[in-house]
Amino acid sequence: MSLLELATTGSQQADLACNKTGRGCRSFKPFALRPPVLITIDGISHWMQDTKYSNAEYEPIHAHDLTFVNHFLSLASSPAISMPNGGLVLYATSTSNNPAIHTFDLGIKQLSARCSGVNPTSSGFPLPGPYEKLDARVSSFFNEAKGLGLVNLGGLSKDETRGLLEYYALSGIMRERITESLVAEKWGLSGGGVIGELERMGKRMRVMPVA
Repeated sequence: MSLLELATTGSQQADLACNKTGRGCRSFKPFALRPPVLITIDGISHWMQDTKYSNAEYEPIHAHDLTFVNHFLSLASSPAISMPNGGLVLYATSTSNNPAIHTFDLGIKQLSARCSGVNPTSSGFPLPGPYEKLDARVSSFFNEAKGLGLVNLGGLSKDETRGLLEYYALSGIMRERITESLVAEKWGLSGGGVIGELERMGKRMRVMPVA
C-alpha cells in the first residue's frame, strides 16, 4: 500500500486513522530513495490548551496528551530521528481564528525576538508578567523545538494587488478595467490584500455567456 493509499484510507475511515498513521510514520526509514517529507499543521494554537475531554478524576485533558497531537508536536523536538531523510514541519496559526492562550502568544513573541536577533538577556526580550501563570506544556514545546523559525505572512500591498488583478484580467477571469479606484476597493474589501479573498472576488466578476 502506497503512502497516498494509507493517507486516503485513514482520512476516510476514522476507525482506521490511528493504525494507518502509525504505518505511514514507520515507513519513513532512512532509505536513499525516500524523498524529504513535508508535514503541515494548521490552527496549531488550538493544540495549546485543555480539551473538553476529562479523565477519570474529571480533570480536563490537555491537548498534548492526545496521541495525534503529541506525535506531530514531537516532530519539532527530534527532526533528525523522526525525519531521517530530511523534510519540513510547518505549523500555522492566524490572528483571526486564534484562542487567547497567553503562554502560546508569549512563545510566539519570544520566537520572533530570537529570530530578529534580540538577546534573551536583554531588556527588550519579551518576558511573562510577574503574576502571569504559564502553561508548562506549551512552554516546553517552544524550549524543546530544534531549529524553530518564524515567518509572518500578511496581505498583499496595493501594488501587488494591482499586479494580481491585472493577471486575472489578462487571463480572462475578470472582465473589468483595472483602475486605481478598483484596486483600492478590492484591496479594502479583501481585508488588506488577502489573496484568497481577492481570488473569490475575481471569480465573482466573470461574465457568463448568454445561453
